[in-house]
Amino acid sequence: MINHGRTLLLNANGNERPSPSFFLEEYVDPAFRAINLSPRLEGIRRALMGDGRDPYYANYRLRQYMKIVHSTDLESYMFALDPRITYLREKDVVSSFYGPRGELMQGTPSVLYFFGSPSAPGSARMKFDWTLEAESPTTAVTTDLWRTSNPSRTEFSTSGGLTDPIPLAGQADLFVRIGNPVPGSKWLISCLSAPADGLPEIMAKISASGGSFTSFLFSGGAPYDGFGKIWNDYPFFQKSFSAFLLAYVYRAEEDRLSGR
Repeated sequence: MINHGRTLLLNANGNERPSPSFFLEEYVDPAFRAINLSPRLEGIRRALMGDGRDPYYANYRLRQYMKIVHSTDLESYMFALDPRITYLREKDVVSSFYGPRGELMQGTPSVLYFFGSPSAPGSARMKFDWTLEAESPTTAVTTDLWRTSNPSRTEFSTSGGLTDPIPLAGQADLFVRIGNPVPGSKWLISCLSAPADGLPEIMAKISASGGSFTSFLFSGGAPYDGFGKIWNDYPFFQKSFSAFLLAYVYRAEEDRLSGR
């Protein structure tokens, strides 16, 4: 299976993937079906890939993880699953990110000025989308399209043609000001940013879960005992984390072959 290890980490139906032009998308066999992982393995997957992740986040994390594995001499274990890979091609990640920007959906155009950055600590989310509506001359409504049940209504005054800062729903540090707002005008606001949590936070989640959370990964003989020795004893992050990822991938392959 092309991109075998990456596909097992992603664990998503191949016939439901975005187009090849999607952010950091790599080939997934259309015939691949998500594995019904054992409970302990599913718990590790949630730590690695996040709960409620969006597809941007999943692809970004996989980009990080695969680069780490292939930076070590453990990459041979990834090639052993299938030597056909596509994900080592260089891709420009940073230039894909963009700050908040608005697109008029209805009504009269206005200039939008944004202040701050989106944040969702602990969330497996990179893509943010809101609607912003000038409801009246003094009221605006913003809706986080990830949580559409929680719109936020804000009263504002206007000075010098600009509204007071209007907080975007669900955000403590991201605001917009509207230039000469016309009631009834509505915008779609979107941005794509790097995750709030980095690899140290992911490692902390794994470590905080205790030995029972991970010990089963490293039992049962080769290659798991070797992965476990590296995980427990090796001082450098890249190799120890690679051993952890590979142990997970090989366990997931066992579940796949067993028809779970």
